[in-house]
Amino acid sequence: MRKLLSSLFLFVSSTSMLGLSPIHAQERTGSITGTIADASGGVLPGARVELTPTSQLFVSNGQLAVRDLAPGNYKLTASYIGFAPFSTDVKIAAGQISHVNVVLQIGTQNEVLTVPGKRERGELGFDRVIIETTGMANPGPVTQTFFMDDDIATYYLLDGVITVVDAKYGHLTLDEQPEAQNQVGFADRILLSKTDLVDRDEVESLRARLVRMNPRAPIKPVHMGQAPIGDVLDIRGFNLNAILDIDPQFLAREHPDAARARQMQDGGHEHDHDHHEHGHDHHHAHDDAIQAFVFQSERPFDAGKLEEYIGALTQVYGQDLLRYKGVLFVSGSDRRMIFQGVHMMMGADAGKPWGRNERPRSKIVFIGRNLPREAIEKGLTSCLAR
Repeated sequence: MRKLLSSLFLFVSSTSMLGLSPIHAQERTGSITGTIADASGGVLPGARVELTPTSQLFVSNGQLAVRDLAPGNYKLTASYIGFAPFSTDVKIAAGQISHVNVVLQIGTQNEVLTVPGKRERGELGFDRVIIETTGMANPGPVTQTFFMDDDIATYYLLDGVITVVDAKYGHLTLDEQPEAQNQVGFADRILLSKTDLVDRDEVESLRARLVRMNPRAPIKPVHMGQAPIGDVLDIRGFNLNAILDIDPQFLAREHPDAARARQMQDGGHEHDHDHHEHGHDHHHAHDDAIQAFVFQSERPFDAGKLEEYIGALTQVYGQDLLRYKGVLFVSGSDRRMIFQGVHMMMGADAGKPWGRNERPRSKIVFIGRNLPREAIEKGLTSCLAR
């Protein structure tokens, strides 16, 4: 999902060097100072900066400090992994400092929007757009773009997020790279590669870990990048009404993938477990920041209380709530309510009526970073109708 939104804005100003001695006032060079940050204001250490025509290339710590530049016009280009490069013209005057504060965002909106225009004019033919990110990309901001930007939402419907996990180095990467955990947490499908390079126990250990992090993403082994087209297209991962169509086991007490991972962890033996209203944890060796948990109840929700609570929850923990989805039993309604969200953005819609022989119940899956599970479960319990 590279190149989706361009740099948001740029502020350039030039300030005379006041209060300097006569010697400094007669300097024949100028300087550039400033910052390179993301949309939230956080500086981006490691950003790459290129200055032409001097052909200066350097890696910034998030701060700009270029001195001894001859007067003239320069082009400054800043780039960062996961963000679109941005260029701007800077005029350097003798004895002056030019302040350049660059704010980068994911991708470039213009590039995304020119593609549909070419299609409408008959210059380009396509049915789908597949966006490949780097291994260090955070899928969260990219995903939100398809919901927050009206122009992009007009042309594109986000189908799903696919994450490829290297079976040989998967554990190591998840241990050392927080973004890798985010990618697993956001995934609608997980493709497990290089399984032929490790033994079966290692594969099952990694599979069990991935299920703990994201129990709703089917995990499929692939060889040399070969995967059935149905595993990667028409996923409908963000289609509310498709939750039960795609995952008919969603309302099961325990998802088959999670049960399989638990049995492997317990040594391959079946055990009887009490299925409490909120699910349960099992010990595991890797203390991942990204974890999933499930809230379940056969009592109906009070719609007003639940809406207020979920709104407050997303305000406080929105950045750490990667994905969450659920089928809800709401008091006073004969239809199931289906909802899902990404960070602070949430949508809900009425689903089909509960069946005559079907016992209504709610099930919500949360995938997030260091979420306070017990507090969230208590909050949801308080929203149940009396």
